[in-house]
Amino acid sequence: MPLSYAHTQGDGSNRNFDVPCEYLSKSHVAVKVEGVAVPFTWIDTYRVRTNTAPPAGSVVEVRRTTPRQDRLVTFTDGSTLVQSDLNTSTLQSFFLSQEAFDQGAASMAVTEDGQFSALNRRLANLADPLNDQDAVTKAWALNTANTNVSAAVAAKDGAVSAKTAAEAARAGSETAQSNAQTARNGAETARTGAEAARDLSLTYRNEAQTARGGAETARSGAETARDTAVTKAGEAQSSAASAAASADRAALFDPNSYYVKAEVDAKVSPKANLASPTFTGTPKAPTPAQTVNDTQVATTAFVKTAIDAVPKHTGDLGNVILTAPSGVGGTDFLNATSGSLAIASKGVSASSPLLAVIGKGFDVAGVKNTLVTKTANVTWSGLTPNARNYLYLDENGNPGATIFPPERVMNNLRPARNPGFLWHCENSQVDDFGNNVSFERWDSTLTYALPIFNDTISKFGTYSVELTRAQANWFSIDTGVAITDTTRGWTVETWFRKKDAGVQTLFTFSEQETRYGNATLLCGLTTTGKMFFYASSDMLVGAAWDIANNVQTGATAITDTTTFHHYAVSYDGTSYRGFIDGVLQWTVTSAIKVSPRATRINFGNFQGNADYITAGYFDEIRVSPFARYTAAFTPAVAPFTPNDMAHDVFFEATNKMQTWPQGTEVNRCYVGEAVTNATAVTSTVCYKTRDAIDVSSRTMSSGKVVKAWANGNGGNTPVINRSEGVLSIARPSAYWYEVRFETPAKDIYYDVVFDSWPRLNPLTNGDYSSWELRTYRKRRNGFDFALLTTDGNNQLVQKNPDGGIWGFTVYERED
Repeated sequence: MPLSYAHTQGDGSNRNFDVPCEYLSKSHVAVKVEGVAVPFTWIDTYRVRTNTAPPAGSVVEVRRTTPRQDRLVTFTDGSTLVQSDLNTSTLQSFFLSQEAFDQGAASMAVTEDGQFSALNRRLANLADPLNDQDAVTKAWALNTANTNVSAAVAAKDGAVSAKTAAEAARAGSETAQSNAQTARNGAETARTGAEAARDLSLTYRNEAQTARGGAETARSGAETARDTAVTKAGEAQSSAASAAASADRAALFDPNSYYVKAEVDAKVSPKANLASPTFTGTPKAPTPAQTVNDTQVATTAFVKTAIDAVPKHTGDLGNVILTAPSGVGGTDFLNATSGSLAIASKGVSASSPLLAVIGKGFDVAGVKNTLVTKTANVTWSGLTPNARNYLYLDENGNPGATIFPPERVMNNLRPARNPGFLWHCENSQVDDFGNNVSFERWDSTLTYALPIFNDTISKFGTYSVELTRAQANWFSIDTGVAITDTTRGWTVETWFRKKDAGVQTLFTFSEQETRYGNATLLCGLTTTGKMFFYASSDMLVGAAWDIANNVQTGATAITDTTTFHHYAVSYDGTSYRGFIDGVLQWTVTSAIKVSPRATRINFGNFQGNADYITAGYFDEIRVSPFARYTAAFTPAVAPFTPNDMAHDVFFEATNKMQTWPQGTEVNRCYVGEAVTNATAVTSTVCYKTRDAIDVSSRTMSSGKVVKAWANGNGGNTPVINRSEGVLSIARPSAYWYEVRFETPAKDIYYDVVFDSWPRLNPLTNGDYSSWELRTYRKRRNGFDFALLTTDGNNQLVQKNPDGGIWGFTVYERED
């Protein structure tokens, strides 16, 4: 009998099945019905329950599959050998050998007489035979037999038809022979009679010829007399008719009914000549078909149709809508709203099509592109709720949508933006998207230790990041706009295992990574293991919070110190929500939003406060620039992947569109946006037909460049000397500036290039050698920036510029 699996027959009602063997982990056990994996739950150690009862007569398989790619236990020199590790290591090998034995026993084997035995089972998935000694399938045998039978039946039918035709031909031949004999006899009789009649006829002919000669002489004289009489009568009649007509015309003549020469010349002179005519006014002509290629006149309708059919470089990621249906102007081809999570185009028909260029980019010949013509309305369905959905058509004209905005990267200006943060804590301080992770401690001396990668305790993989209460250490990441874009929201989540029952700081949003950094959000665990949450619209250091949420009634209490648990905080633009292991702990609906100055997330140790130091292990950290969770969910049982955080990027340097950061080339044409709530589309944005960006001169032909030159004014509010599209430049703080546009940008993903920097006073700003202008907050109506550098303790600091003339240029992502 099998050692690692069991087969049972379903009866349509039973859902409980025995696990026939031991196992190292419940995750190694799977249940299949008719070869298809089905979901199940555990009743006890050796019994499972399927979600639904397998159908009657179906084969239910409960099988253990022990991992064979990696060893579950790795021994190192000097380590302590414990019973559990030895048992795990040997049981892994023992279970693998059992599973290999079961696999071999269930496979085809060689019998004692040297033949293969199929164990009284069917051979499935055989290919059709090619050689004489190949095995044949049932389908091949049936097809061959049917073909031979059909050929035999056809041959028999052909023989019967040939026999019938031959017999008919013979009967016809005999009939024709008899008729020919009868006709020959009749012909002999007729010939004899004809010869007798011929002799008599010759006699009569001679007599008739003599009588005819006399009659002809008499007829000739009569005809001559008749012709003379007719001629004279006609001449008399003609003379009488002419006289009557002349009299009628003389009676009707009116000189006023005719043009004179001068009048004729006046009428003819304004007319165009047949050779090289010159037209005035609005002349019209028949419109030829687009297939005509000759000397016919081309009307304006003919020319416009021909021009509209020519693809143009329109510049939005290399691919945008070209021609929308007539009557909507190419800018409003989506219905305003709908009653569900779907949006449809309007006015599209065979006579008024929707044209789009789908491709990776443009070249001279246009070989990288496909012109897609839609002759019926297109519907984008299944949109993500509570999000901004970006709508596109693929190269086959099929609709699609993503919640990650596409972007265009101009030559040599900046890299593609990161879609979020994803770190596996696997002995590397760089995440999947190239973001750096900073390990921090309370001061720069050796009194306190930095966080370490622990290779003995982890949720996934080999390592976790260990923080200790005695060292007051933590780590931080730079998130850019991921946590301050209140339009799309954000989600922070991690797996954490605490060491003790003290207060644990999970994460804070701060202005910088220094140990003295202010905070605008704080999330952690109380001494009873429940999740607390604080938030403020400004940066605080121990001041009052706008939102103070310390434990909700009925919240989950995590008291154990031996298990990793999943913690998540999600914000959808309206409400903050906290989750432990996928269970909703609290919901706070508030107009308070985190400060736009927050650019970093710190994990552990809130401001060095002894009451908020963390002792535990972090594994798998993900920051998403959208509200990933709005209701209870089941946390993933595997490491996070970047697949659902990717976005499309058109790289001008290579003329290709790729899904970033995977680098997969895609062909898509983005045509608009649909904003949704929980149940329906609430608003839309339709992209416009526009010209390409002229990268070489750093201008946009549509005139949407935003630029300005300003006087730093000695550290006070700057004075704008000259600008295009800039409404104002303010200085709300000593360390950062606010730039606002005259016209809001459609999207916040644009490039800011500083043409000249503000001047620094080294006497007041200290000895700092490496300064950076950082645009750390982008909005649709503008952006913020600050002057940043790293001091001697490797801490990021901000300083006040002393003045000077400085300027910048904004290259907006086309709307």
